[in-house]
Amino acid sequence: MHTTTPTGPLMHVSLSVFLLLTMVVSGTTAASVQPPAGLVSWWDGDAVAGTTAKDIHDGNDGTLMGGVNIAPGIVGNAFQFDGSSGNIMIAHETAFDFTTGVSADAWVFISGGDGNYQSVVNKGYYSGGPFELRMTREGDPYPFILGCPDKHVIYFAVTTNNGLQSAGACITKGVWHHVAGTYDGTAVRFYLDGQIPVSPNGTLGEVLQSGTLIQNDLPVSIGWNGAFGEVWAGLIDEVQIFNRALTAAEVQSIFAAGSAGQCKTLPCSLAPATLWMSLKNSDDQGTQFDLRTEVYINTTLVSAGITRCIAGVTRNPTKATEVAVPFGAITNGALAGGDSLSLKVLARIGTNPDDSKCPGHTNAAGLRLYYDAMSRPSRFSAEIAPDPLTAFFLHDDEFLDDIAPTATAATFQDASKLNFSGGNPWHEIGTWSMTLP
Repeated sequence: MHTTTPTGPLMHVSLSVFLLLTMVVSGTTAASVQPPAGLVSWWDGDAVAGTTAKDIHDGNDGTLMGGVNIAPGIVGNAFQFDGSSGNIMIAHETAFDFTTGVSADAWVFISGGDGNYQSVVNKGYYSGGPFELRMTREGDPYPFILGCPDKHVIYFAVTTNNGLQSAGACITKGVWHHVAGTYDGTAVRFYLDGQIPVSPNGTLGEVLQSGTLIQNDLPVSIGWNGAFGEVWAGLIDEVQIFNRALTAAEVQSIFAAGSAGQCKTLPCSLAPATLWMSLKNSDDQGTQFDLRTEVYINTTLVSAGITRCIAGVTRNPTKATEVAVPFGAITNGALAGGDSLSLKVLARIGTNPDDSKCPGHTNAAGLRLYYDAMSRPSRFSAEIAPDPLTAFFLHDDEFLDDIAPTATAATFQDASKLNFSGGNPWHEIGTWSMTLP
């Protein structure tokens, strides 16, 4: 594989983008949504090894203690708490020292604990910690809510140098709910199932608050209330903490994704590659071809796609055929600074899914790929959080970047001596790579 790092402006995307990369298929519904920016830690029931609950984002792993089991959740598996001893503890890290903003969210299922001060996630109880997302009793003053069908109130509270403020709502047990709390330096907001709710007695899930968040060296706890030792009874899934206030749209997108969840495999999905093709030799007119595209992170294949029985390809470069090659499922994806992201393009004689030959000749002198020109900009596209869908273009010297080509004359590379006999092997046209900063 040939990897080139150009000396010019390769990318217009910050390093943090590459640490959290997600991609969506153009024209289809994404399987998941991209996690919002500012994510500090993320714990789910899928990444558990022994008594370790792995932080799948940044390595702030937790320890399962007491009666914690793993059970089916809203997104894969969830943590199941027994309501008497189960909890998860995450040691204090400076990453949890928030000052001007914080958010926490999770999916929760309440199965018991009536009148219990059960905690979803917190870093200290009440005014002793910067934030807590937990339940309280109906009629308690923080927040004051009455008329809840199950007598359950859930809320998000923050403590700043100006004191404690909380916002919450009624919540029903026996069903999954998405809960989220945010603080942006001006207000505390609580979201239930993607919306800021209004309680039966008129209490709004939004309260004015200002000031700098207090800090402590207490652990982050999931499912455990440090003040009373009371434990969640039910399930908690997809616990996340952010170092800023999520927007209403971001909270709504997490809720709307439901069981599809947020992208955990990086990248999540890819938009189809767009490739400009012609024949190497005019004698091969009428031959049909297959194209295969492969995406690699370093040397690991993370996705591939095939377009079969491509017809109408000519020798005339001014009439090059534009071909879309969609990608399949993503596996084994993870990106970090210094990694290479590559696109490999291969060709063969056209073959049906049953391995029979498509109409046309059984061999060809070659198939030609044009790129790096305004009229023939071969590329594939990706949505890299937090940026919108971005095209990555194939350029001369086998490198990728997000700068559109400006040349009028196209560069080309060939896959030569294609032959259906002998197993009809794939022939590489080329591999284009970029090194992430």
